[in-house]
Amino acid sequence: MIRIPAVLRSLAILTVLAAVPLASPALAQSEPQNLRITVRLIEADGFTEVDPSIAGIVDELRDLFRFEGYRLLTDATVLMTAPLYEPESASQRIAPSFDKQFEMGLQLSPAVRLVDNNPERDPDSWRLHFSLFDGRPGFDLATILEAGLRVRVGQTVVLGSSQYMPDEPTLIVALLVEGR
Repeated sequence: MIRIPAVLRSLAILTVLAAVPLASPALAQSEPQNLRITVRLIEADGFTEVDPSIAGIVDELRDLFRFEGYRLLTDATVLMTAPLYEPESASQRIAPSFDKQFEMGLQLSPAVRLVDNNPERDPDSWRLHFSLFDGRPGFDLATILEAGLRVRVGQTVVLGSSQYMPDEPTLIVALLVEGR
């Protein structure tokens, strides 16, 4: 009998999960769920007053980051149908002003969980790939922030970036996933 180290067994299980076709009956869900993803683009800088439009999350931002103040730069809402099998993608240009223009991309994929060693579609969560690009005219789409994560309905996820260009503020993205 060949002995396989535990680390390799774990990798083998992950490889098997990645290879399971999402169209299998074990992963099926009867109806797709409609989702609303609210994206808040927040500037982190030396603002001293609390921006009323993000007052509900400022305490959490202060717990996560060490900036003196935060203000909402812009927000956008993306409506998506949560995919049952294949990824669903959306992109949107957000331009709070002429000199600040961004392009964002979202890709939503089904999430899989292991139940009694069998892969099963997790009906309550999705894999989300989020990208934010500098979309100013005359500039190539430079990536400002890119992240892959697992999200659930009702969850707010906060992503932070470093200063993407000299003299530009640090940007924070708050993603809220809601059913509709």
